[in-house]
Amino acid sequence: MGTQFTRWMMKQPRQHFLAARYKTTSSEYVASRARDATFEKLMDKYKNLLKVIAVQDLILANPHDPAVSLDFLSKLSQKLHLNRGAVAFLRKYPHIFHIYHVPMKSQTFCRLTDRAAQISKDEAEAINASLPLVVDRLVRLLSMSTSKMLPLRAIFKVGRELGLPDDFEDSVIYKNPHLFQFCDAHEPNTHDLKLVNVTSDKFTAAVENWRVEEYCKEGCSVDRAEIQFSFKHGYPPGMKLRKNFRAKVKEWQRLPYVGPYDEMAEKKRSSKAGMMAVEKRAVSIVHEFLNLTVEKMVEVEKISHFRKCFGLDLNIRDLFLDHPGMFYLSTKGKRHTVFLREAYERGCLIHPNPVYKARRKLVDLVVLGRHGLFNDDSKPRNHASNMEAESLEQHNEETFMQSQLVCSGCRSVLLYPRGATNVCCALCNTITPVPAPGNVTKRLCNDLAGTEMAQLICGGCRTLLMHTRGATSVRCSCCHTVNLAPASSQVAHINCGNCRTTLMYPFGAPSVKCAVCHFVTNAGMANMRVPIPAHRPNGTANSGMVPSTSAAMPHSQSQTVVVENPMSVDESGKLVSNVVVGVTRGKTSTA
Repeated sequence: MGTQFTRWMMKQPRQHFLAARYKTTSSEYVASRARDATFEKLMDKYKNLLKVIAVQDLILANPHDPAVSLDFLSKLSQKLHLNRGAVAFLRKYPHIFHIYHVPMKSQTFCRLTDRAAQISKDEAEAINASLPLVVDRLVRLLSMSTSKMLPLRAIFKVGRELGLPDDFEDSVIYKNPHLFQFCDAHEPNTHDLKLVNVTSDKFTAAVENWRVEEYCKEGCSVDRAEIQFSFKHGYPPGMKLRKNFRAKVKEWQRLPYVGPYDEMAEKKRSSKAGMMAVEKRAVSIVHEFLNLTVEKMVEVEKISHFRKCFGLDLNIRDLFLDHPGMFYLSTKGKRHTVFLREAYERGCLIHPNPVYKARRKLVDLVVLGRHGLFNDDSKPRNHASNMEAESLEQHNEETFMQSQLVCSGCRSVLLYPRGATNVCCALCNTITPVPAPGNVTKRLCNDLAGTEMAQLICGGCRTLLMHTRGATSVRCSCCHTVNLAPASSQVAHINCGNCRTTLMYPFGAPSVKCAVCHFVTNAGMANMRVPIPAHRPNGTANSGMVPSTSAAMPHSQSQTVVVENPMSVDESGKLVSNVVVGVTRGKTSTA
C-alpha cells in the first residue's frame, strides 16, 4: 500500500506546502521546482560573468602593472574552471581581454581592454560614492544578528554582493569607530565585527515599506489586518496553483511574526504554530538580507555562513524552495543562486542603483562575446586584433617548439631555446646572433631556400636525414646520434655479394642494388671500402685505400661499374634509387 501511495505521489505535480512538504531527497526537491525562463536566461549570463570577474581580479591585483601572463593563467585554469584552457577563454571575450606579447620578457600577457577598464573604474567610483549606503548595510546586517556580531570571513564572502570596497576595513570599519569594532573570535584565524551602541528599533524592514505603499494605493480594497504580516508574492508562469495551496498561502500571510530587527523570544517548536512562526521569521530575515544586496541575489552557500549568527535552524535552500512566490532558486553554473523575485522585472532590477548599472555594462560585454569584431565595412575592428593573433601565435610557438637557426660558419641547423640572444655552434665555435623573435622562422626559411641540401643515413636508427651540403656532422632528431657527414664528392666501393662486380655508391647508403644481377648488398663496414676522395692531395690513385675483405677480382680488359646516385623522392612521396651502369676499359696488366 505504501509503495502504491509513493508512486501516486511521484506522478502528481509538485506543490509547495510552505512549512511542511513530503519526504523526498534534496536533489529530487530541487529538480521538482517550477522553472522560470526569465531567471534561467539571466543566470546563463551570470555563470560566465563569474569566470570573467575572477580573471579580472587577477589582472587588477597589481595596480602598477595591471596585467597577468598567460603561463600563470594556464596554471590556474583548473582552479578558475576554465575547462578549455586560459587562451581559449580569453579569446572568447575579446571586448574584455586584450592579449599582447612582450619581446623583452619573451612572454605573452593579458590585460583589460579600454572599455572593460573603464567599466571597472566606473564601478569603483560608484562604490566609493555610495559609502554611506555601505555603512548602513553593514549596520543593518549586524543588527539582524542575535549577538550583534558577525564573523569577518562571512562578510568577506558577501563583499561583492553588499557592494563593499576592496579596502573596506580602512575606508568603512576604521573610519567609523563609533559604529564598528573588531574583537577576537572563537574560531582560529578570523575576527568578529561587532556593532557598537546602536539600537535596532530605528530600522524598518523593506517589506514594511511595501506594505505601506500597497495600503496607500488608490482604490485599495485590502483589509489592513490582512496585509499587516503579508509578503509580496509572484509565481513563475505556468505554475499550477491548487485551491489547497492558495488557502495555505493565505493562512501563512496572516500569521504574525517577529521582524528581522526585533528580539525574538524563545518559542517551543514542538507545536505547529511555533514551527510556522520560526519559519516566517527566517523568511523575513533572508528577505531583508536579499534587499540589502546590490543585485538582489546571492549564492545559497554564502548566505549559509550566517545561519548560526541569525539564529536560523532551518535548511536555507529548502526555505527558498518552500516559498516560490518570493524567491527563485537557480542551479545554473554548478551553484545554487537565489533571486528576490519581487525586485526583478523581465530580467532587470526594477529600481537599479549606480553599482548595478556599472556591473550591467560588463554583463553586456560578456553576452556580446565575439560579436561585433567587424565594423560596417566588413574590415577588422582595429590593429589590436591582428596584434593579438600574432601574440597568440608567438605564444604557441614558444610553448610547443624550439627555435632553429642556420650557423653562419658551417651552415649547420642549430636548435636553441627561445629567448637566447646568441648561439655558439658546437662544431665550428662560430657565434651567430639571433634575429628578432618574429623573424626567426622567416630567416630560417630564407637561409634554407638558397642552400643546397644533401642526404645522410643515420648510423643509429637508420633514418634518412637531410642536411645542408658542406656540414661536417649531423645530429639525428630521433635518436640524437651525431653522424659525420661525408664530403659532397666522396664515394665508396663495394663488391656485389652475388656476382662480385665492383659497385660504386655514395658514402652512407645502407644498401646497394647490383644493376647486373639485381642482388641487394648491405653496405656494412665489413664489406666496404673507405670512400675515395675526389681531389687527392698527393695525386696517387690509391692513396687512403684499404683493400676489401672480400675475394679479389680477376683482372680483365673491361670492368662493369655500377654507380648509385642519391635516392630521390617521386611524386607519390616514395624513395626511388637512381642507378647508372658504366664499363671501364684498360690494358691488361702483366704479372
